[in-house]
Amino acid sequence: MSYDFVRVTYDNIEATSERAVCLTIDGEQHWVPRSQIEDPDELEPSFGPGELMVKEWFADKEGLV
Repeated sequence: MSYDFVRVTYDNIEATSERAVCLTIDGEQHWVPRSQIEDPDELEPSFGPGELMVKEWFADKEGLV
């Protein structure tokens, strides 16, 4: 099964775990499962804006875009 990805812009990566990444977007925190992120292995906590690719259905469901 193929999924479309959309670009999600975040303010910070607040935390990471083995299974998810906590992003701050417009002042709100969102936990995004690594399984929904394209190339999730490189993500570590960071303070500063960035972008990542998230499966479109998940980004729409969670209001990330």
